[in-house]
Amino acid sequence: MGRELKRVGTAAVRRRLIIEIDGKVKGTVSRYWVDRVTDGLEIGLVIYDSRCWS
Repeated sequence: MGRELKRVGTAAVRRRLIIEIDGKVKGTVSRYWVDRVTDGLEIGLVIYDSRCWS
């Protein structure tokens, strides 16, 4: 993971990130607020390639 996440032309907080392995997209990680009052947050992880599960 040695690389930093870079913001591309925006200061906005990201809601979705791509999982990339060896230059190929293998999945996504996303988040969204359920309830800002209680700081409830949902996080989703989607892996497109079953060979990446361990």
